[in-house]
Amino acid sequence: MVWEVTVDTPLDALSAKANASGTQLNVVLDDYNLRLIAEKAGLSQVCLVFVNSDSGEATSEVSGNYGDRNNLTVLPNLDD
Repeated sequence: MVWEVTVDTPLDALSAKANASGTQLNVVLDDYNLRLIAEKAGLSQVCLVFVNSDSGEATSEVSGNYGDRNNLTVLPNLDD
């Protein structure tokens, strides 16, 4: 017997929900395209930002955090 495995990414799920409700979803996947980010933000009422930040995982220090994270700030100094 073979089972078909379907995996939806978070973006797939958000897109499906937006389409089902008739909501326009503006997406920018290029972190460095600041012009496009500003343009899409100007068209939007809500903004979701997904970030990734390293931790030392109990073996090293990352931006003053040894091992596990001390807080939820985006390292290094990207909260601005």
